[in-house]
Amino acid sequence: MFEHARIYPLLSSYHDGELSPIVTVRVENHVKGCAVCREECRCLTDVTNVVRRLPRQEAPVSLAQLLRQRIDAEVRGMVPIFRGELLSSRSRPVLIPALSIGALIILCLVGGVLLLDFYFGPVAQQVNAVLTLPSPPTAVPPC
Repeated sequence: MFEHARIYPLLSSYHDGELSPIVTVRVENHVKGCAVCREECRCLTDVTNVVRRLPRQEAPVSLAQLLRQRIDAEVRGMVPIFRGELLSSRSRPVLIPALSIGALIILCLVGGVLLLDFYFGPVAQQVNAVLTLPSPPTAVPPC
């Protein structure tokens, strides 16, 4: 069952010939003994055959132009980020170290606060106890 759980997700890639030779042999050996995976491979083959028999359609000119623009942008080193903004792929490597340093600083600050509380928390409680004076009586007792 463990082998099946690992092999089943690979069946589409196996069918398309995208797996390494070693993985292909493992999948083939599993498929020989597993009816479920054998049936899935048969279904993938059937779907492929049906799609191949469909008449070819030409892509709309607008789609071809959009694809060319995106490919040209990628070739120039530009990748789309948020809402169409562009960021050069050369500046992206700077972002990861900057975020890592920021996360490290936050982690150090939180750790420092926890350490200070751990070591000086009891001392602060003792100082507060000493500095806290008893409250004066609100009413003067009669003589």
